[in-house]
Amino acid sequence: MNIEDIIEHLKSRVTPNENEISLVNTTVKTVIDKLNHEIKRRNISAKVEVHGSIAHGTWLPDDRDIDVFILFDPSVGKEKIVTEGLDIAKSAFPEHIERYAEHPFITAHVNGFLVDIVPAAMISDASKLITTADRTPLHSRYLSSALNDKLRLHAKILKLFMKNIGVYGAEIKVEGFSGYLVELLTVLYDGFPNFIKNAANWIPYKTILPKEYENVFNDPLVVIDPVDPKRNVASAVSLENMSIVIQASRELLKRPSLKFFIPPKLKALTRSSIMDLRKRGSHIVVIVANCPKIPPDMLWGELKHSMKGIARLMENYEFKVVDFTCWSDESKIIALFYEVKELKLPKIKIVKGPPISMRDSCEQFIMSHNNVWIRDGTLYAYSQRNITDLPTLLKNKIFTASLSRHIAEEFKKGFKIYTDYQVLNLDGGLSIHARKFIDKGLWWIKD
Repeated sequence: MNIEDIIEHLKSRVTPNENEISLVNTTVKTVIDKLNHEIKRRNISAKVEVHGSIAHGTWLPDDRDIDVFILFDPSVGKEKIVTEGLDIAKSAFPEHIERYAEHPFITAHVNGFLVDIVPAAMISDASKLITTADRTPLHSRYLSSALNDKLRLHAKILKLFMKNIGVYGAEIKVEGFSGYLVELLTVLYDGFPNFIKNAANWIPYKTILPKEYENVFNDPLVVIDPVDPKRNVASAVSLENMSIVIQASRELLKRPSLKFFIPPKLKALTRSSIMDLRKRGSHIVVIVANCPKIPPDMLWGELKHSMKGIARLMENYEFKVVDFTCWSDESKIIALFYEVKELKLPKIKIVKGPPISMRDSCEQFIMSHNNVWIRDGTLYAYSQRNITDLPTLLKNKIFTASLSRHIAEEFKKGFKIYTDYQVLNLDGGLSIHARKFIDKGLWWIKD
């Protein structure tokens, strides 16, 4: 099997059937009608348009996201565009979640779809931006001329590839490739096979499309927005996710296989996974608390900040952190996962002092320590740790770590710490994520 065979095989898998298309069209009409009704009722001048993958013809079967924009004349001004747009959206869809990008927007559930409703300005070019969302209609205009049937098919296959290796989505939770970036890369490389061949040779911080924008941005991957040359469409892509795409592309070229396009089976944590962890000389620590009631994008930013702050706390108390990650169902639970080298440290530790040539520093070191000795021209002494147990450190010192506001508030209400075999008591998404965190391996490398 080669890549062309894979594309042929995936045609039917990435093409929505008539029932799905009908349901999408019905849902889009429902949303537009409700918004237009609210606009008319308020006697406001605004236009409702659908953008994103639905407008571009690059959506996948079972893709449940629809992007709808309420567009105002730029003369209205940013504040009024946002406030009136939100009021219209909230009145049309009282059951919603308010989210935040550069400015607020809402997500509503309609016919089983997640519909993002975004206020924006109607502009003719990016130099007249009122909000960052204003670019989206310009993207649709660009792609309508750049995409053909072949490239639409290839964009969907590239999206499927990105989803299954875990790098699809520009939101803070993922830090990966947005739908527009995937579509743009498909156009720039003229299809999926050329993308894979080129991505296999990408070099982080040295991959710039097009080349003349070298030294303008300092991101791992730079892809200039054709409708706004001042913007890097790939700015959200983390170094880790760019690296995953590079290696996955190499593996696909070496051994073309449909496995890259089939979601891996999610497995819950087992006792053998903990045993494997212990065999490699590590421990797992999971901190679990209730989820704060904040928008998902804010939640993931706070989770990642707090996760790193607690890792620094552990390191400051000499607990070696091998790896860390976080997880949430975005409604009830948050969890921070750490792989550490030890859960307990010896009471005694050796402190390295100054070299014997530094006379004043040596005097200060001797005054501060007992049992001082010299080895290889340097002073050493014994000292004692106040905290030798990692769970105790977390219970007593967690609020000295750099925690985000809402995470700290939930921790103050209570949190639980699980280590090693205690982690088997977790279930649902927590158990699945713990298994994934411990196993770590890139499943698509395995035969």
